[in-house]
Amino acid sequence: MFKIISTDLVGQGLYFAMDMKLAHYLKVPPQTCFVAQGVATILGALTQVGVTLWMLGHIAGICESGQPSGFTCPNGRTIYSASVIWGLVGPRRASSSLFRRQNLLPVVTFLLDRRFNSPRDLPTLSGTANVPPATGINYSSWALVIYIFNHFIKQRYFAWWTKYNYVLAAALDTGLALSGIVIFFCISYPGAHFPKWWGNTVYLNTADAEGVAYMAVPSIGHFGPPNGTWS
Repeated sequence: MFKIISTDLVGQGLYFAMDMKLAHYLKVPPQTCFVAQGVATILGALTQVGVTLWMLGHIAGICESGQPSGFTCPNGRTIYSASVIWGLVGPRRASSSLFRRQNLLPVVTFLLDRRFNSPRDLPTLSGTANVPPATGINYSSWALVIYIFNHFIKQRYFAWWTKYNYVLAAALDTGLALSGIVIFFCISYPGAHFPKWWGNTVYLNTADAEGVAYMAVPSIGHFGPPNGTWS
């Protein structure tokens, strides 16, 4: 519970700051943006809790690995796995001597950033922290769109990019949300079968989808040197 509350507070604070930054670019007053954020947060919390309770009571086999409609609760499993790694096992056991050294990594990153003055790659690299429980296709799709619009179109048609780039970003987010609602009520919930092809089934053949480890535990019962040989 402490992990969920602490991470959500930090995450929502960062999202609020991102929205404020975008509103500043679009000349939206901070007061208006904050009110919109507050109302959206309240409505979103009530809606999410209501939908969750409804799903738990009306969808058979929810959060089970073989759920027919794919309601396997991947985010819940991610939180559980992270809680085991950082809570039950603990960073000291998981990282051993690196636990103390890794605290210096932010300092090294900051010094390199000041030295080379090129922070544009840091947000891209930091985005990988949000990968679980997503798959490669979730990131490769937006990476392709970003490259086309923020590199190709921006360099060749800057005036068009300046006028429509952020509008397109909002349109894609809105379209994704609306398509999710339509797909759920028209295809998933009635039990209809969506056409299958390589693009929407390849992820089922991965270790993540099958819930198996990348490497099997050796016969000695653990990885690394035998017991008693650690220095």
